[in-house]
Amino acid sequence: MIGRAQLFKGEIKESVEIFVQQMDLLAGQSLDISYWAFYWSFDVTFSLIFGCEFGYMKSQSDFNGWIFSFKTITGYAAMLGQIPEICAFTLGNDRVMSFMRKFQTFPNPTQQSIAEVGRRIKKHDSEPHICDKTFICKVLAGRNSTEDQEIQHAEAMNILFETFFAAAAGIAVTLGAVFFCLLTNRDAYERLVPILRAPVPSQPQHEIALEKLAYLVPHYMAYRDVNIFGEDVEVFKPESWLEADESTLRKMENNFLASPLNARK
Repeated sequence: MIGRAQLFKGEIKESVEIFVQQMDLLAGQSLDISYWAFYWSFDVTFSLIFGCEFGYMKSQSDFNGWIFSFKTITGYAAMLGQIPEICAFTLGNDRVMSFMRKFQTFPNPTQQSIAEVGRRIKKHDSEPHICDKTFICKVLAGRNSTEDQEIQHAEAMNILFETFFAAAAGIAVTLGAVFFCLLTNRDAYERLVPILRAPVPSQPQHEIALEKLAYLVPHYMAYRDVNIFGEDVEVFKPESWLEADESTLRKMENNFLASPLNARK
């Protein structure tokens, strides 16, 4: 969905700079651009949520196997969508999968990412730092010492895991589709490049691109913008749509995301 990119302009700018640097280093070499769509999306999403880079782009590799596993799973899921009857004889069959694992290692990105989220929460709680706009700080700031700590921990784990994986995967698939369309449609490519390279005084080209493109952010983050929805964003308050003044209501309506594609105007 369309989010407020300006809130995270610094993080997005840094990730784009790393991407451009790596592309310069790989100039003239053959590469799988679909993997780089995942490298960029996973790195930038990790930065927005946890406040630090993950390292796919700088390592130029799928060092933990998450992306290979995710691409394999989604590719198979696409096939299952057309022929669901074969699931019981393939991915849904323990014997078949046990046999396959004798020849190919299949990392479990779900379990690995859940473990990573747990490590990040532990680091947040144990190491001195100043909480900022990162998503993990906002989620953990909502914990209440008077409520069940185990339940709150589970809820935080769930929110962080789902936000990270859903956002990273969604951006990667979308970006991969954009790359594919541009590489296979020369006319679209030649129309887009001049727009992104249009000169703006004293502004680097990648910053121009940042301001001309839309960014994807999870629903949870979009609706926690206090500049739009007020300081009580964590409170279930449907009457706020009736009580808001004209200016505030206009901002809320323009940022109400009725679908993953666009805001309802």
